[in-house]
Amino acid sequence: MLWAAPAPGLLVALLLLTGLSCESNHYENKRQKRTTYEDQPRLSSEQGNLVFHTGSSKNIEFRTGPLGKIKLNEEDLAELFSQVRESNTEIQELKKASGASQNTSQQVTLLTSRIESLDNQLRSLEQAIQRKACSSNPCENSGTCVNSLDGFFCLCPSN
Repeated sequence: MLWAAPAPGLLVALLLLTGLSCESNHYENKRQKRTTYEDQPRLSSEQGNLVFHTGSSKNIEFRTGPLGKIKLNEEDLAELFSQVRESNTEIQELKKASGASQNTSQQVTLLTSRIESLDNQLRSLEQAIQRKACSSNPCENSGTCVNSLDGFFCLCPSN
């Protein structure tokens, strides 16, 4: 009786199956959580919001390239701050000009006009920032969002 060699495809299939069964634990490795510390910055997602966590007394900084921009919705924050700086420079120039030979009442009128204009611009900027703080409706459980200059806070209904 003659012995026939198994088909080469069958031999390869057997080798693959034995190799896969030996290494089944290799694919079951799970991602391990790393230890976080209070001073360690981290990002998280909370109810669809991207949250930046910093350590105690630490800042959040955004750095862009020469042509990069930081935008809040469609507003370029660098441009808004630049306008505030320019207005501040203009006020300083007006203060320096007050020593010139102009009549005092003209100087007061000019300064008052500029201050009102800058005050209006500042109010507009504050309102734009405030609108954006509560625009995502961050409060839960029927809380009311209240804007503040540096963010917002939620007022909870009394139950």
